[in-house]
Parts: sequence; structure tokens; C-alpha cells
Amino acid sequence: MEWHPIKTAPSDGRLALVYRPLALKSGDQPVAVKRLIGGKNHCWDSTVPPGQKPCNPTDGACHVTHWMPIPEPPTATAVMRASQ
Repeated sequence: MEWHPIKTAPSDGRLALVYRPLALKSGDQPVAVKRLIGGKNHCWDSTVPPGQKPCNPTDGACHVTHWMPIPEPPTATAVMRASQ
């Protein structure tokens, strides 16, 4: 899997991994699981880069730059092998 630009993200409400490089300014982690909603909600001023407009394409992470689908969980066989 690889990261995709946020402008290519669907806005159908699916969960995805998102990357937000400025997250530490607001006390959040840079990588998070969020719902992709395509909104334009406002963000905290401290997380808005100079010259940029505040936007929120997810259910709560401002200035996301990249996204990727959540990978499938391990199969039962892989889990059993790892526990041996």
C-alpha cells in the first residue's frame, strides 16, 4: 500500500488512514484512522499553514495531506503462525 494525495480521497464516509504533518501542533498524532467525508470544516488556527485556508476533509483531522485504505487484517492462519 502507498499513500495517495488527499485530493484523490473518496468522500463516501469510509474509514482510512490519514497523514497530517502538522498534527503535533494541536497535540494529535500525524497518522490516524479517520472517516473520509470531503468536508471543508474549519480547523484550529495553529494547524493552518501560512497562506492556506482551513479545511477538514475527514471527521476530525485538519490539513490532511495524504490518505490510504486501511489494510485487511491478518488471516487466521497468519495469526496462528505468529503465536507459535
